Amino acid sequence: MHGPECVILVRHGRSTWSGQDRFIGQLDVPLSAEGIGDAEHVAAEVAKLMPDQLVSSDMLRARDTAVAIGRRCGNGRWTLTEHNVLAGIQRSGHAPRTGRPER
Repeated sequence: MHGPECVILVRHGRSTWSGQDRFIGQLDVPLSAEGIGDAEHVAAEVAKLMPDQLVSSDMLRARDTAVAIGRRCGNGRWTLTEHNVLAGIQRSGHAPRTGRPER
């Protein structure tokens, strides 16, 4: 990538509830067919930047978007870290799970 100071933020694609005038909040609503297409499109663009690590919410729609990005980046070039999985873990204990220390 471009250096440790470079952060790319991506919002998940449209969910199955998008456009239904509903609050989603923390409900685990999946991507819609359109959202899956959105995820594939953004994945192609993000892959050009060659990210070192992907960090995602554990919400299905966010995780599926991150996985689409990871697939485009190629195996071995990325680590998907779900934010809530790390809750309570000391930073020094993070390296064995991903193979490298958290920055």
